[in-house]
Amino acid sequence: MAESFDVVVIGAGPGGYTAAIRAAQLGFRVACIDDWKTAEGKPAPGGTCTNVGCIPSKALLQSSENYEHAGHAFAEHGIEVKGLALNLGQMLARKDKVVRQNNDGIVYLFKKNKIAFFNGTGSFAAADGSAGWRIAALSGGWQDQVRQGVIALGWSAQQADQAVTLLRDASNRPGELLALFVAGVCHGFAGNSVQSTARHRQCVARADEHGERHMKALAVAGLGEQELAAGHLDEAAALFGEAIVLTRELGDRMGIAVGLDSLGRVATAQGRGERAALLLGAAEGIWDVVGMSETGNPFAFAPSRSDGLRGARKLLGKERFRDLFRRGSLLTLDEIVPIALEADTDADPPAASVAPSPLTKRELEVADLVADGLSNPDIAARLFISVRTAQGHVENILRKLGFNSRSRIAAWVTERRLAADAHA
Repeated sequence: MAESFDVVVIGAGPGGYTAAIRAAQLGFRVACIDDWKTAEGKPAPGGTCTNVGCIPSKALLQSSENYEHAGHAFAEHGIEVKGLALNLGQMLARKDKVVRQNNDGIVYLFKKNKIAFFNGTGSFAAADGSAGWRIAALSGGWQDQVRQGVIALGWSAQQADQAVTLLRDASNRPGELLALFVAGVCHGFAGNSVQSTARHRQCVARADEHGERHMKALAVAGLGEQELAAGHLDEAAALFGEAIVLTRELGDRMGIAVGLDSLGRVATAQGRGERAALLLGAAEGIWDVVGMSETGNPFAFAPSRSDGLRGARKLLGKERFRDLFRRGSLLTLDEIVPIALEADTDADPPAASVAPSPLTKRELEVADLVADGLSNPDIAARLFISVRTAQGHVENILRKLGFNSRSRIAAWVTERRLAADAHA
């Protein structure tokens, strides 16, 4: 009788094998399918990372670092090495051994967690309606109906395209939309601008057919990334603006932050430093509130956000950039979205009046020192108080102002300083 499974994972890279193990730990009957093989034809689970990416690279790096230390650093410690030579064959053999140990370790974990492993390719043979999916492993001739299928094919453009086909053939429209977007991102990272644009446009079209605005917003932003990479700044700004409108309608704060980051990079490329600093600061304020960094941005590894920050800082100078960046971080969504969508507006937002502060005089002193970058021990030394007292003041400031980080205190202080200067 053929084996039957609750969950089948296609792909045994870092995402796939950990998903399979966790599903097994939760009590599901699990199978994992992966087609990586060693030169000898043996199973090699672990994906790109284990077989040709992170693991072999780190193994070679460790060997090369040891060679460098032996030739240049050991003498300082009184260790003399004579006749030092590089045996490249042995270095590569050790690298292969490290990779095999990792492959074998994953196979061991599969056995330990009673996961069936098929070394070959997997496919969605059919969708069985509400009963789940019919998945086939093309090694061993296994095929069965399962309730859950996990596609863990990594960030390869070719594999992402395969996922699009699999999900489209299975009539899984939400999965197809996600796969189209991921394929667009993968092709973009690989420098395939034409294919990236095509996938994102297909995603937009399919999203429009089914009224799916979230995936449409992501794909529109993906199109913006391609226009920005091509130097078409006005077109990029228009697309990022459209994405912000969609995410604003959905109440998607992280999506808005992605759009603000992207428009900030456009503004930097346009030489509009003030606008860039405000937009990037506003995005930072959102990332801070949701408890994430810009790594929540699916395009964070494309033309980097840090490039926009460096460019804006260079355009404005450190002091001016810091002031506008902090002011941007204090703007509400209702205040920043109109600024973001008015591409021809370079003026700063009106300076706020100096509102009464809920803080005591001592707390205001502490807040000023936080804004200047001092730690609690530094504040304690400056004000001749204990570190514990300084910590208590900072906690009271956060509570009274409704903030959750010191950076928000710093931005609040800067805004008050700017407002005071404007009304002086």
